[in-house]
Amino acid sequence: MKKYITCKYCNDPKTVIIHRIKERVFKNEYFEIAKCPSCGIIYTCPQISKDEIGKYYTGDYYSYQPFDTSSFISNSKSFKKKLTNLLKKAVLKEIYGYNVTDYPQTPIIKPLLKFIAIIFQHQIGYYLPPFVGNGRVLDVGCGSGTLLYKLKELGFDTHGVEPSQKASEWSKEVGLNIKSCDLNEAKYPDNYFDIVNYSHVLEHLPDLFENLNETKRILKKGGLITIDVPNVSSLERIILGKYWLGWDPPRHYFHFTPEFLKNTLRKHGFNVVKELYPADPRKVIPTAPYLWDYLTKCKYPKLRKYFDPDKNTVLRLILIPIGYVLAFFKQTASIIIWAEVKK
Repeated sequence: MKKYITCKYCNDPKTVIIHRIKERVFKNEYFEIAKCPSCGIIYTCPQISKDEIGKYYTGDYYSYQPFDTSSFISNSKSFKKKLTNLLKKAVLKEIYGYNVTDYPQTPIIKPLLKFIAIIFQHQIGYYLPPFVGNGRVLDVGCGSGTLLYKLKELGFDTHGVEPSQKASEWSKEVGLNIKSCDLNEAKYPDNYFDIVNYSHVLEHLPDLFENLNETKRILKKGGLITIDVPNVSSLERIILGKYWLGWDPPRHYFHFTPEFLKNTLRKHGFNVVKELYPADPRKVIPTAPYLWDYLTKCKYPKLRKYFDPDKNTVLRLILIPIGYVLAFFKQTASIIIWAEVKK
């Protein structure tokens, strides 16, 4: 029997509870996922207050960890590294407009590299914003600063906000400009940034709509908001239902279909200019390692690596073509949206 509640955002009394899900870290609470037929919003309920949500983020949360500070494009002399660097440069130059050194310009090789870049953009650099010369970028919920560190190396004036004191302390140790607060508390000037990035952060914000309004205020005319969120319309979510990793209550307050995300951005003064479904193998079945833990009750942790494309080369190779098929049909586990502010 279906359970109905009144939508928290538009007051539709026919908002349906589509799942009841156990919290996956501490495993001692259940949360519900509600979907409104009128405004289209999908949200977790109850929604934990900002003062209380911190206790659901453990010290080993993935985005809080120290990261490898080696160069994004290394100077290694090995053939494998040289090839990887050339692919990175091709994607950076041809897809995102970055300035790169030692890039081939011959009439034969350059078109070939452009073709390769189109293919490999789903494997390399899809999480990067487009290059803006002397551009100022803000990474909201930047964690320990992994992305900001790369963007600083690539020529951006980098800034970040991160509520976690532990994560922001590490980022400061490696020379990043981070404020230990949320966006609305940072008080940046009007028209200050060329790009504001939300990489798997928008779903974590209880004040979603306030953040979008603040983002519009601090972006320059023609500035971009770049967003990467879990895709509720993905094939993985459809198959796995309530076991899908992307729900992750209560850390995820909101859950996005492509249409709802694009419509929300338009309502808050943005024009969508790019929509991407990354074919990265990690975006095909990201739930698999966690589902293995759930089904086995963590009794066989050594076997977990066989479900992780980062640790299983064979699985990675199998998932690469599957990823491209899913990307073509807009069914990968993540959505990436770029939207230009209207002012």
